[in-house]
This record gives sequence, C-alpha cells and structure tokens, in this order.
Amino acid sequence: MKTTAYHPQTDGLAERFTRTLCDMLACYVVDEPEEWDRYLPFVTFAYNTSQQTTLRDNPFYLFFGREPVLPNDIKINRNFEGNENEHELYYRKWRSAQELVREHLFKAQAKQKRYYD
Repeated sequence: MKTTAYHPQTDGLAERFTRTLCDMLACYVVDEPEEWDRYLPFVTFAYNTSQQTTLRDNPFYLFFGREPVLPNDIKINRNFEGNENEHELYYRKWRSAQELVREHLFKAQAKQKRYYD
C-alpha cells in the first residue's frame, strides 16, 4: 500500500509500533533520557520475543522458525543437538505457524474493518 510522505496518520501500523517502542524505552530511560540508544537492542529483543495479540505468536519465531536462545538457556547449558530429521520437523512446524498467522491476520483485518465501517 502506498502512503503519502510525511503524513504519519496514513501509516497506522508504523505509528503503533513507534508508540509501543517509545513506551517500552520510557521504562528504561527515566533517569538518563539521552542514553535511550543503549537500551534499544534489549527493548527490540523483548518486543520481538513477546507474543503479539494479532499474530498470536512472537515475531522471532515467525521470522526464524525457532524459539530464541535466551541467556538462561546458555546458563543452564542446554544441549541444542538434535537428530538429523529434526530440521524437517522444525520446518513443518514453522510453515504451520506461518499459515496460522495468516489466518489470524485475516480475521483481525476483517474485525478492524467492521469497526472502521
């Protein structure tokens, strides 16, 4: 979809993300607002690994097809080795999750259209 340049009202999705990002950053930079860029990687990771209402899954999983390796996973020294067919299983689960997300997005768009109309 094309939008008019320099008119943020025409791109609601980007505006909503920006608002969420600013709200999340505000929790960290209360004492040092000029240091907001130091917290950006942590905040974006938190955003990408949290479940989204519309998607009903986290963006990290939908993009990479696996759950993220968190510091706690490394600390307890989990064994990440698998058998040779495991990649096929992950791929099927990932594709299934993407199909499910498409359905959720379609339903959410229809719901938002009903509210708008």
